[in-house]
Amino acid sequence: MAIFNGREGRASGNTLMFAVVTLALIGLALVFSTWQNLRQEQQISLQYLAMGARSVAQTVGTAFHRSLRMEGHMGWGAEGRESRFWSRMGSLFSDMEGESEVLFIALIDANGRSIFETRKNKSAYADLPCLRQPELSRLAGAGEWYGLENPGGEEGSLFVYAKAMRAFGGGRHNRMNPPGETVVYMVVGLSTEHYQALYRSFRNNALLQSAYVLAAAVFTWFLALRFMARRTRLHELEKSLSEAEKKAAVGALAAGVAHEIRNPLSALRGFAQYFAKKFSGVLPDEEYAGIMVREADRLNRVITDLLYLARDKIVEKRPVEVGRLISEVTQLLRFDLESRQADLIPDVQLGLILADADSLKQALLNLVLNSLDAFGDAPPDARKRVIRISSSKSGNWELLEVEDNGKGMTPEQKNRAFDAFFTGKTKGTGLGLSLVDKIMREHGGKVLITSEPGRGCKVSLYFTPAG
Repeated sequence: MAIFNGREGRASGNTLMFAVVTLALIGLALVFSTWQNLRQEQQISLQYLAMGARSVAQTVGTAFHRSLRMEGHMGWGAEGRESRFWSRMGSLFSDMEGESEVLFIALIDANGRSIFETRKNKSAYADLPCLRQPELSRLAGAGEWYGLENPGGEEGSLFVYAKAMRAFGGGRHNRMNPPGETVVYMVVGLSTEHYQALYRSFRNNALLQSAYVLAAAVFTWFLALRFMARRTRLHELEKSLSEAEKKAAVGALAAGVAHEIRNPLSALRGFAQYFAKKFSGVLPDEEYAGIMVREADRLNRVITDLLYLARDKIVEKRPVEVGRLISEVTQLLRFDLESRQADLIPDVQLGLILADADSLKQALLNLVLNSLDAFGDAPPDARKRVIRISSSKSGNWELLEVEDNGKGMTPEQKNRAFDAFFTGKTKGTGLGLSLVDKIMREHGGKVLITSEPGRGCKVSLYFTPAG
């Protein structure tokens, strides 16, 4: 019983490939979605940090302006007022920096110069790129800015928030009312350690998930390839089994045919030759006797083909002279070529081919007879009927080709050309190309057919060279 037929095998393979591709697309979609969520998580973390920084800036700004107005009403220039104000601001800044995430709070002018800061964290913001020109100029127009900075080379370890504030103070110039300045900036730095820990955890999970999906996809692809290889192997085994069954059937048939037909056929051929001589010159009796002889020979070739297909032959490869072999084939088929008004043209570029001489001759005889059958029995048309046998070197192969300009093959005929008993001819047995295929497999080579309807046919025999 066949494991599966060709159509079922192709459908199974297509379904498997569709499932594998679908799984791969789903895996890629999951990986993409995971990393999209990772980016969104990072954006959400920035938004939470910005909300915290705004809250700190709002608290400090409110206290700052309240104290500034209070000192201004009491007379900013009075002795000790300014130092008392900045002492109060220093205490407020220090208290805010005591919070778990606040690293520093500072006031800077439009040129990035420090107006006031807590000394212990001055170095934390002194060289930040976001506090240099022209960033400060853009900050003046936008009102606020925030982002991640990398002090000390730690990626994204510091969140910086900057906010523009009006500069005002007493009637004279001082730190809060410098000449020509209208804006100062409050800068808040927050630690991202907590958010970075969450982000790294989420990122590690994303990496593990991506690795799992990738591993699953690779494993599934590996299984698919193994399954396809196994399916191909099963198909080859099925084909071998089918060929063995056909071979056994042909063998049994050939054995019976050889015993039941060959002896009486030899007797009939002998009588036909006798009558051909007896009625020599007498028409149409001589012609009838000649037809009997040719048909007996054709039946004898069919029996020979059947016997060859049925038996296993040990191929003895030796260098074969291609030119001499073509001459022998031409001599054997001289009358067939004349009756079909066809020319057999040799084109020998490779003088020797490593093959079994008898088997190769049998293959060429069958191919030339097929070409003659492709011309038909009708008188030749305007085109010259030509059969060309050529030998050449093709890569690592020794190549022998039989080409004709006959009617060619349909796609169905070409696909089933090597099936025993399949033929597109009204008088054919369907054994010729099957026998050629068997001969080439015994030689460890291959046979390929190139043909289109109305454009002739070329059969290429590929032989492995010596060594």
